Amino acid sequence: MNKFYLATIRIISVPILVASLVFVGIPFGPKNMSPLSVNDAQAATSIKEGTFVKNTATGNQAVTGVGFQPKAIIFFWTRQAVAGFSAFRSNGVGFATGVANQRAVAVAENDNAATSNSGRYRSEANTILMLSSGTPVLGARAAFVSFDADGFTVNWAVNEARSDIIHYLAIGGADITNATASTFTLATGTGNQAVNTVGFQPSFVMFLWGFTEALDTASAGLEMGMGFAQGPTQQASIMNVSRDGRASNDFKYSQQRTDNSILLTNLAGAQDALASFVSMDASGFTVNKSNAPAANTPVFFLALRGGQYNVGSFNQPVATGAQTVSAPGFQPIGLMFSSFNRAASTTLAQEAEVSLGSATASTARSNIWAESRTIDPSDTNTYENTTSVLTLATGPGTIDAQADFSAFTATGFTLNWTTVDATARQIIYVAIGHTPVPNWAQNYFRFYVANDALTPTDPWPAGAVDTGENAEITIVDMPPASGEIVRIRMSLRVSIANASASAQDFKLQFGQRSTTCSAIGAWTDFGAPGSAAIWRGFNATPVDGAALSGDPPIVGDLKLSVSDRAGTYEEANNTALNPFAIAAGEDVEYDWVVQDNGAVAQAPYCFRMVKSAGTLLDSYVFYPVITASGYRPQSQNWRWYDDEINETPTIALAAENIAPINIIDQNILKLRVTIKDTAGVAGPNVKMKLQFSEYSDFSSSVADVVEQGSCTGGSLWCYADGGGVDNALITTATLSDAGACSGGAGIGCGTHNESGTSASALAPQASAAVEFEFTIRHAGARANTVYFFRPFFVGNGIPAPFGAGKAYPSVSTEGAALTFTVSGLPSGTATEGITTNVATTPASVAFGTLSFGTIIQGAQRLSVSTNATEGYQIFLAQSQGLLSPAPSEILPVSSTNAAPASWASACPSSAVGCYGYHPGDDVLAAGSLRFTPNDTYAQLETTPREIAYSQYPVTAEANDVVFRIQITNQQEPGSYQSAIGYIAVPTF
Repeated sequence: MNKFYLATIRIISVPILVASLVFVGIPFGPKNMSPLSVNDAQAATSIKEGTFVKNTATGNQAVTGVGFQPKAIIFFWTRQAVAGFSAFRSNGVGFATGVANQRAVAVAENDNAATSNSGRYRSEANTILMLSSGTPVLGARAAFVSFDADGFTVNWAVNEARSDIIHYLAIGGADITNATASTFTLATGTGNQAVNTVGFQPSFVMFLWGFTEALDTASAGLEMGMGFAQGPTQQASIMNVSRDGRASNDFKYSQQRTDNSILLTNLAGAQDALASFVSMDASGFTVNKSNAPAANTPVFFLALRGGQYNVGSFNQPVATGAQTVSAPGFQPIGLMFSSFNRAASTTLAQEAEVSLGSATASTARSNIWAESRTIDPSDTNTYENTTSVLTLATGPGTIDAQADFSAFTATGFTLNWTTVDATARQIIYVAIGHTPVPNWAQNYFRFYVANDALTPTDPWPAGAVDTGENAEITIVDMPPASGEIVRIRMSLRVSIANASASAQDFKLQFGQRSTTCSAIGAWTDFGAPGSAAIWRGFNATPVDGAALSGDPPIVGDLKLSVSDRAGTYEEANNTALNPFAIAAGEDVEYDWVVQDNGAVAQAPYCFRMVKSAGTLLDSYVFYPVITASGYRPQSQNWRWYDDEINETPTIALAAENIAPINIIDQNILKLRVTIKDTAGVAGPNVKMKLQFSEYSDFSSSVADVVEQGSCTGGSLWCYADGGGVDNALITTATLSDAGACSGGAGIGCGTHNESGTSASALAPQASAAVEFEFTIRHAGARANTVYFFRPFFVGNGIPAPFGAGKAYPSVSTEGAALTFTVSGLPSGTATEGITTNVATTPASVAFGTLSFGTIIQGAQRLSVSTNATEGYQIFLAQSQGLLSPAPSEILPVSSTNAAPASWASACPSSAVGCYGYHPGDDVLAAGSLRFTPNDTYAQLETTPREIAYSQYPVTAEANDVVFRIQITNQQEPGSYQSAIGYIAVPTF
């Protein structure tokens, strides 16, 4: 330490190279409903509503004009020869599927009887029964004989000389694969009861019953019911009962429910049984008895397999006009209606009424109505016509409501109500349609790199960055070039109905997109391997048509997030039939091996699957789209040069494909790199810019080299001006793999590039290896760091990946460096708004002899050079106060580094003495401007405080520090001394 008499400050400078030093490692290696729109597709169910007039004599009666050969038939009737109302109730229902499979129930009740006279009759050997009296008396019966090509035949074993009208609903067609009419016994005891004697799994069941009477026996008391079931949520039932022999005609009830398919009521008007439908089973069906019958009770049923059915209900409107019912959810081709003529209720109630109707067209519809009223004497009536589909009435001549059938709709049907009242009566319907066939919708997709295996593993493109599900291959995704192969995983969503195994095969088509895929007018079939088609299959190792997995699929075999079932691997049209059953709501996944065979460069192509016959799928949610490759640059050999002033550089910093080291700050370099087209496509107006990263795979921290006019102290790499003109052709190629280039001519002549944004007219030939030059400057890159550079094709927005066995150009910057010097300044130096009146040295600030009231001030200059990427800071601290041996102290100014103040404020006239400093750097860390005014002073502290800062690398950056002292005559005489230190901290 040098000692000076009176006041002296000793200087200790401490440059610290390691404080806040951050080393960045160099990683090598890579680092990723739409609601469906459907349309019904349908097969073949045939159904015909009609009527015929029964013969008046016994024997066979053939009914023709049905239009097809039925497989099942339902009959209903009243004992009427003319349309309209008729006193005396006689009605019935029957069905048949064959000679051994026919059933019927009939009821009757006399009109105007003082004591009720009602009866019933049921048969398993007849399909039509007609009672002529409530006693009852069987007036006519007909047995089913045959289904004929255009109708059916019945045989009247007993008949009356009456031309009564019989209504029928005939059902047939290829959809109906099984049909049977049979009987089961509803057993006593609650709970489930399985009926497994049907022999097939039905699609629809109709129930019909009387009571426990013997077959083909006239029995007293009117009791008859029907039920319908498609499933546990689609069922309904209706029944009528009228007790025989009641002098007051008072026990007449009906009941209707939509939560049970079988209702039984005894003749006393009490509920005897309730059974709801549970399920369609492999060989029949199951019902559940919440209320079991008192005795075993036979129930007839008609079971059909095939076709589509919906059982539901709706209410009669209270205004005339059209009523559309959309609950079926499909377009029916036939309808049945029934009603107990009252508003919805689940309890037994008077009277005993029933309406039945059916329709298959606006000109093919009919209905009947029957009632037993609680009036004494009895009031019983029937009604029938063939000009409406439903009649709801009260007594003879009083129609409460009547509707005709108008039309079937896409989701149901429309009725036209010609008469209504204010009662919203509940009406049961059974809608019958074609067997639903699967609805196919093209759904998700994803592209994969071909790997010559059944299951691809790498999503397109090859490498770390992947396209996602339902993402197109665009020009920036390294699209396949002519001859290259891509795998397309596609899913098809099945809806409406299940698809059985081996139900459908498909083919692939493509079309060039101009606006949208759906707007493409001309689609082309995907070509076979080796064909001339521009998109064709490729014969790889896996077996064409092989299933992608088992059933259920093995985890990982299917690639799409929505896929449920495995489809097949396909190298050509047509696909194999779907290998496994697909449930409605599931997706099946297919795999196509697709080869580009000369698609138009940079044109987008859409792909779609259609049925093998060329029929479109029902909807298309997503289309796979591949934009054919255009000019596709690939980075190859490269070399760095140091003589940037030469148009053709000759001073290489390292050998070809070798990274030079210790590149110093502000050094200007030339990079020569060969860029080869790998798509076989010429490149119009090719402009290349340069990008850099500290990661060899450019997986993070990717930046463009900065334009010359935008280069700042915070930039790392900037373009620079070198020999040659920006975008002009190089005259001579220097790299071993470049095409010919001499005298500025040849396919290998690329351009000089001193900007990344300027326009270029360069048009490399297809497959040419072209040498490009980039002139750049080290503008403050991180020290001791490897930087990688890659060419980037501006026109298509894609980087040029390096070729096989190659790597991106790279350089290594010089190691961490910091130079920090302290210089003394002579007396009379003007700086920071003052003029010094004492000289300083690098080692001391000697204030000399102090005069009372006189300000003594000196200054030192601090100079820094560093390549620290994030600049540096300088801190100042003192070892102790300004002390004399006495001991006495000259006190510091009152203001601090954090809150400096003017000298007059920090050292007022009342102070005995004070000293302080002012740093000349106007902007400190975090943008602080606290020392920007020249007249700002702070006290020296033992804790280091910031006095200089830069956020960038610097070269010989200088800042002055002013030291000032002043005393009064009150200051104790003595020789005062202290020591201060500077600490310089770079941040890399």
